[in-house]
Amino acid sequence: MNTPRSLRHPAISMLPWSLGLLSVGLAVAALLLLAVDSSTTSAGDAKYALESIVSVAIRLAIAALGAVVIWRRPENAVGWLIWAYGGLGLLEHFTTQYAIHTLRAAPGSLPAGEFAAWMQSWLWIAQFAVTGFVFFVFPDGRFLSQRWRRVAQATLLGSAVLFIGFSLRPGQLENGPYSVAPIPNPYGIQPAADALWIAEQAGFGVVTLGIVAAVVSLVMRFRSARGEERQQLKWFAYAAALMGVFVVENFT
Repeated sequence: MNTPRSLRHPAISMLPWSLGLLSVGLAVAALLLLAVDSSTTSAGDAKYALESIVSVAIRLAIAALGAVVIWRRPENAVGWLIWAYGGLGLLEHFTTQYAIHTLRAAPGSLPAGEFAAWMQSWLWIAQFAVTGFVFFVFPDGRFLSQRWRRVAQATLLGSAVLFIGFSLRPGQLENGPYSVAPIPNPYGIQPAADALWIAEQAGFGVVTLGIVAAVVSLVMRFRSARGEERQQLKWFAYAAALMGVFVVENFT
């Protein structure tokens, strides 16, 4: 398939390299902060440090894969989504280590520590949404039908509602950075606490159903696929299963 002329512009052709450099920068910054704080906080715990290093390496590899796909097939949404998943994971690691450094290891040494902790707490929502979209459009970047496009759009809307409810609900930050004492949500809106809780629960329900639908879409695509596409879906399923095991292991 020929790349559309609009996607062969020099600025577009440089974008994958820029995304790759951004990914490397986030990974290096996160690992440097981890190393600097390793002797002064519980971030020096060997298990946490090892898991962080492995996770950063995996997310960097995913982001690099996405950048390569963008470089070769910029018209395919899958490359952009793969990079987004890896890049968001690296950003989560960076904001985690930044918050640990600023709020615990060297309090006040850098600005915006609470903002980093707040941002880190909800980045999983964005990664969740990206994961669903990858399942919806892999491997050719297209939905199976307009019906599945609408389901994906509903999932995206649910993600936005979940983000609003989760990130703005008052109280202590949930899913805060490792080893940092619980802190109040710096952007919590107390008068809207009940509405935000309802939004969080409703959004999570919609997103969960959307992820299930995305898996069903992938299974239906696999059943009708032939040749190279079927092989691509097999490899994708293996990679997704391995990532699932890694994520479950990280949270247990």
